[in-house]
Amino acid sequence: MTDRTELPASPLSANPSEVGSALPAQRAPGPRRWVRWGIVGLIFLALVAVVAIYVLRNRPAHEPPVVDLQGVEPRVAAAIEEARASVNRSPTSAETWGRLGMVLLAHQFWEEARRCFAEAERLNRDEPRWPYFQAVVLSRENLEAAILKLRRTVELCYDEPDGPRLKLADALLVEGQTADATEQFQQLLVRHPSHPAAHLGLARLAFERGNLQESRDHLEYAKGSPFTRKAALTLLATVLHRQGQQAAALQETRLIAGLPDDAAWPDPFQEAVTQLAVDRGSRIVRVVQLLNQRRVSEGIAALDELVSTDPDWDLAWLFLGRVLLDQGAYQQAEKALRIAVKLSPDSADGHFYLGRVLLEQGNHVLGLAEFRKASELNPGGAMMRYNIGHHLELNGDHMAAIEAFEAALRSNPDLAVAHRDLGSLLDQEGRTQEARIHLRRAAQLNPQDEVTRRLMEKIETRTKSPPKSK
Repeated sequence: MTDRTELPASPLSANPSEVGSALPAQRAPGPRRWVRWGIVGLIFLALVAVVAIYVLRNRPAHEPPVVDLQGVEPRVAAAIEEARASVNRSPTSAETWGRLGMVLLAHQFWEEARRCFAEAERLNRDEPRWPYFQAVVLSRENLEAAILKLRRTVELCYDEPDGPRLKLADALLVEGQTADATEQFQQLLVRHPSHPAAHLGLARLAFERGNLQESRDHLEYAKGSPFTRKAALTLLATVLHRQGQQAAALQETRLIAGLPDDAAWPDPFQEAVTQLAVDRGSRIVRVVQLLNQRRVSEGIAALDELVSTDPDWDLAWLFLGRVLLDQGAYQQAEKALRIAVKLSPDSADGHFYLGRVLLEQGNHVLGLAEFRKASELNPGGAMMRYNIGHHLELNGDHMAAIEAFEAALRSNPDLAVAHRDLGSLLDQEGRTQEARIHLRRAAQLNPQDEVTRRLMEKIETRTKSPPKSK
């Protein structure tokens, strides 16, 4: 008997009814499943679109500008490279683009700065600084385009700060858009009725229209402010002259001569840029601005910082010595000025101010030696020689002062103050006829000098009076 292995029966050979009962039932996909998958797909596509739009909208339109730094001070180059690196790290940040623009603007890379501000504005259209700084750049060559950016700035910040609207009004005035300029100045008065700069602008507009009294009314508000005093009094003198009030006009003119220049209107946007400037020139300019604003202690602090960070910079030491001299800190001033002269032995100014401080401390011999050195270094400097004479006169050395004034007049025969002071000294030395000659020349060169007039009257009164009886 042959053994055969029993194989399991194939399902194909089985009874069809049995096969059907053995397999699971198959169902065709229903319409609900397709709808669900379709909704998921649409949501996914929508998310992709949103992300794409965000990326496209916020990606930088340009690479940060490449700046030619050849010949640039190392401190300036480092500041620019640091700001540029920040943009490369955060290319979609309006702040990093704006800061790079501010650093470039602070160091007068005008076009590169404008491109940065344009990109910053594209990334953040609600920040007023970016159109404002573009206006600053554009105003150098395209005032019409600058006006558009200033309008946008005013829309964003209104009058906080008020500098952008003031710049807009001034630009419109320059462009001859007087009605619009008037509206902008008047808008400033809505919030600040005594706004001196707005009143000065309206005074100029009234003067152009020929309304002299209205101009004077506005100038009353402007002439008391350190930001507008000199400009207001200058216009007031012209108005008074037009009105036939010559004596009053002359009085205002004399007052103007003794005034410092008007301080710049406060501008926090521009001040932020100024603070970023690290070149030597800008740092000295900041010191000068502080001193002009009578902020002497701040100016000295800034100079102390300059000489500590740049101890080999003769100009910083010279400025520090001059300020300390004016403050009466003679020993500190002498120390600073000696360093300035050591760093720059050929500086006529350095030797002149060192001579002054030595004279103030009673060191007459060394002071005169420094004055002579200053004169040798600047032999054609009429004002230098005049200043030497002036300080010699203050210290009682009349003969040396006369010599200095005469040397000044050899360099510049038309220097009125030298003729006047020389005439005064000659009269005190009993050389009346020579004094008359110089005083008359001073009066010809500067007819409005009251000091010259009084000196001449004094001589004439004395010479005309009858001699006293013995």
